[in-house]
Amino acid sequence: MNSCEHKNCGREKNVWFPIKDNNPSDILLHSWYIHCGKIKNMTEYKPHRLGFWLNILSKIVKSNSLKEVQKRLILKNLEKNDCFFDLYNVNEKMQIKAFKKIIEKFCLISENSVESLIYSS
Repeated sequence: MNSCEHKNCGREKNVWFPIKDNNPSDILLHSWYIHCGKIKNMTEYKPHRLGFWLNILSKIVKSNSLKEVQKRLILKNLEKNDCFFDLYNVNEKMQIKAFKKIIEKFCLISENSVESLIYSS
């Protein structure tokens, strides 16, 4: 996990950034952390807390008959990944990519199966 103090820059030091990937003309003031420089996610792709991903993991475990050891290894890797805890500058797309990578590391499950469970939640 990150050891940054996460002190917000304050309203007067906000910076202008795009809020949509496909249209850079849509801009909005974003706050950022003074110590690490992370910029707050203001996109439409809001991140989810770890519980959301654990619910999806339980669906994957049930539908694919994963072993307890696989489940435990996946859980440990999710807990180590900062993008499931520090939601300030993370978006949903980044989390999906990280989640799929962790699942694929320990299971032979198709990417489409994982995505269908994510988007059905």
